[in-house]
Amino acid sequence: MNNTTTTGTRFRGTALACAALLTVAGVHNAHAQKPPVVSDVVGTWTNVNPATPSIIKIVVSGTSAGALTIHGYGACSPTPCDWGSVGGNGFSLNVSSNKAESWNAFYNFGFKTDQLTAVRLTSYNGKAGDYLQVISQSMFAAGDTRYDYESTDVLVRAPSTIGVLVPFETPMKVQSVGSSAANSDAAR
Repeated sequence: MNNTTTTGTRFRGTALACAALLTVAGVHNAHAQKPPVVSDVVGTWTNVNPATPSIIKIVVSGTSAGALTIHGYGACSPTPCDWGSVGGNGFSLNVSSNKAESWNAFYNFGFKTDQLTAVRLTSYNGKAGDYLQVISQSMFAAGDTRYDYESTDVLVRAPSTIGVLVPFETPMKVQSVGSSAANSDAAR
């Protein structure tokens, strides 16, 4: 028997002994619990920059068990690109918190993959509010000559309309300060 075989046998024996010890000790699940309170990250988030070349909207939904679904929309013309829905992973600020304050998700578009990492903010540019900073890391497929890149966007949570009745049959007039009624009618 050579040294390689002996070392391999010893390693397998040690690994099996460690696995048995962890099983007996009750440490068999290597995954932590997902933070079940996801209300701070759930909602419809729109980019604060209407001219962004990146993410224009993200819809985050969640369950009481902490599962998240991320539905992204990218900047395309003439309509937004619907990225579809993927599962997301919620994260709390520390090991004793049950409240998700951030999440990550992965999109595979075939020609590239995007890793999104989002962190909730309570202010942006000195203005208090409900914001989400999203970092998107884009990695192109093998053989693509483009360079991998990263972009950062800030999105604001759309006000909730649950329980609010919106009469669609009543047209809303929008008139800016100093404009005439004729101008606002032409804009409709």
